[in-house]
Amino acid sequence: VPIVFTDRQEGTSKMSGGIFNEALWGVMRLKLRSLFKKYEINQG
Repeated sequence: VPIVFTDRQEGTSKMSGGIFNEALWGVMRLKLRSLFKKYEINQG
């Protein structure tokens, strides 16, 4: 049985602005943390 996903035509999104901001800043914070992380160089 095929499942057809139709675009939302009316109504409001279930995702609030607070959740959207939390997700956006969370991703950006993780990216910045990975950019400034100092990696140890294994000299062996």
